[in-house]
Amino acid sequence: MGGGPFFTLDGVQRRTGVQLPSSDYVFGCSSEEDLNKYFNGVKDIPIECKVVVRNVPDEMAVITGDQVMFPKHIVRG
Repeated sequence: MGGGPFFTLDGVQRRTGVQLPSSDYVFGCSSEEDLNKYFNGVKDIPIECKVVVRNVPDEMAVITGDQVMFPKHIVRG
């Protein structure tokens, strides 16, 4: 786990504080439209969350269904 509205980059569940195993990868969507579809109907998204657009090289992106997985170092820089 790592990053997003429900988990920190270190794998901590934002609402409960429970630590889950961390990963070297983060997940996102390939477009803002896909992101909106993903969150359509999702309740209780933390208000401090914001949309971030990242340019991920194609060779580092792995498409997994409706999401894109990429190395966490891209986020942490």
